[in-house]
Amino acid sequence: MTKPNEPAFPCQSELHGVQHHGVSKREYFAAMALQGLLNQHQQSDVSLLNEPVYNAGYINTEPTFAIEALARDAVSIADALIVELNKIAESDT
Repeated sequence: MTKPNEPAFPCQSELHGVQHHGVSKREYFAAMALQGLLNQHQQSDVSLLNEPVYNAGYINTEPTFAIEALARDAVSIADALIVELNKIAESDT
């Protein structure tokens, strides 16, 4: 079973008396998904990621930024991957 809050790369180490586990599996999967999403943008498009995007058709909505939408998408992809990995793990048992 893939547990989203477990360390992605567990190791035993201590620094100044504190154990460090690094990023969680969910954070790692989200980072990889975000990398793929950002790779779809051309170099010239990257500057547009900080431009506000208004949700057409909705009244009184605050603008969101494309980069924020990409980050949400990356987390959604990570969560979906964890769900699918757990389905595979359950079917293997």
